[in-house]
Amino acid sequence: MFQSVSIENFRSFAEETTIDFRANKSTAHPNTIYTNLYGKSPARITKFNMLFGPNGSGKSNLIDAISFFRFVIVRGIPDCGISDLANVFKADELGTIGKVVFHFSVPESPLLYTYTLTIDYSARTLTGEKLSSNKGDIFGWEIGEKELPIFTQLKAVFSPKADKERYKVYVDDFCSVAKPNKTFLSKLANMEKDQSTIGNIEMFFRPILEVFYRIIIFSPSPAKYKDLKDAIIDEGGKLDAMRKEIRRLGLSFNSIQLEEVDIKTFAENLGMTIKAVEEFATRIKNRINPGETRHFIRSDRPYYFGLKENGDQVFYKIVLHYENGAKLDFESESSGTQKIVNMLPVLFGEECRNNGLFLIDEVDRSLHTNLTKQFVNEIIREHGGRTNQFLFTAHDPALLDTSIFRKDELFFLENENHASHIFRLDETSIRIDRDIKKKYTSGQIKV
Repeated sequence: MFQSVSIENFRSFAEETTIDFRANKSTAHPNTIYTNLYGKSPARITKFNMLFGPNGSGKSNLIDAISFFRFVIVRGIPDCGISDLANVFKADELGTIGKVVFHFSVPESPLLYTYTLTIDYSARTLTGEKLSSNKGDIFGWEIGEKELPIFTQLKAVFSPKADKERYKVYVDDFCSVAKPNKTFLSKLANMEKDQSTIGNIEMFFRPILEVFYRIIIFSPSPAKYKDLKDAIIDEGGKLDAMRKEIRRLGLSFNSIQLEEVDIKTFAENLGMTIKAVEEFATRIKNRINPGETRHFIRSDRPYYFGLKENGDQVFYKIVLHYENGAKLDFESESSGTQKIVNMLPVLFGEECRNNGLFLIDEVDRSLHTNLTKQFVNEIIREHGGRTNQFLFTAHDPALLDTSIFRKDELFFLENENHASHIFRLDETSIRIDRDIKKKYTSGQIKV
């Protein structure tokens, strides 16, 4: 869970821009607040946050920034999946790509951690990294001579001699590589994996790194969510949970199932040759057990491959079933129905239990206003008692509803001179008893 996130020089975020999730003193919607116990003044953090802004204001850029830095922090620059560097960061007037800075604070009781990462992507290197807590600095380094990392802060956080010596070895190893492209934070976790036992170093740093492991970004792709597949094939009793949510939302269908198709239909629908599908099936069937089903990994479309109990290969597609006995291929349904199906796991999935950060970009896209509000209300109902955090982006002013959200959970983005700026409703002079939707659509909500 984030207490705040700051971004500088990423796409439309030219100057340092911060989204702050610390709650104000309001007593409205108490179940949407998470209280972290650290220090003398426990932090109250908003769990369900909605970001509004016109097209081109930078809403998706904020989601992309968190996603991008998640990859860099966990996997390193070469593996982040960014191909067009010229479009990743905001270029200055000379057309050069400057340093990019990402800063976040995260409560992990009883501590509040703050982490800063600086990247020079034109040189494909990290240029600085710092980790602190409310108890003081833990480590920090910056690029020095010969482009080698130099630690400027290094706290002796371990008392056992063996841990202290091993920690120093990790530091020396990190400082021996010029132009580092992986974070010291991730290297600590990866180095510890090579140890025969998990030591204090792993236990100390893993919770910080896991903040990024627990980020889930929802986009219209059934390949992303294991829980949707498990529900469709009724793995672990999730089918009943999914049907329950379908009824709660009042959707037009009542069940989602897999239906067997022949290999020719399977290949044609995926735009592949039969030979290519057979080659894939040969590779994958040696890695799964009889009776097991996998999403067809070469496509985001709703097609699955599996093995029957007797070992025969089988191909499936997703089919929606209706009350009157009719059925329809998933891909033939409306874009709104497809989207809500792909987001259903957030209401029942195992990976959605606790300590997750969910980024749902344009939650209202392709959905009727009433369905969007109902879906968001279901999320709040389901996760109100959990330690998950949500950041939605939307256009629909009907979601500017203080019966759903607190004032400090409603954020706005403005774009002036191609630069994005974030502010919160409680930073404005708008009173809660006024028609917020009308003032937003008329452009009257300003800092």
